[in-house]
Amino acid sequence: MIICKSCGQKTLYKDKKCEYCGADFGFDKDDVLEINQRLEASIKNKEYENVVECYHILADLGYKNAE
Repeated sequence: MIICKSCGQKTLYKDKKCEYCGADFGFDKDDVLEINQRLEASIKNKEYENVVECYHILADLGYKNAE
């Protein structure tokens, strides 16, 4: 789950836009670090839905290892 910075809704990352308000998701360096930490924890805890969501976000941001 991620939180839209525009409308504050919690949602699964399905697209580059928030499904509630249509705003583009923007990620800064701190967000990317948090996503990487969440990815590591999700892999360790076998939370595969979170793993897929994290990889999806990172791939959309252009991280080649996430593709």
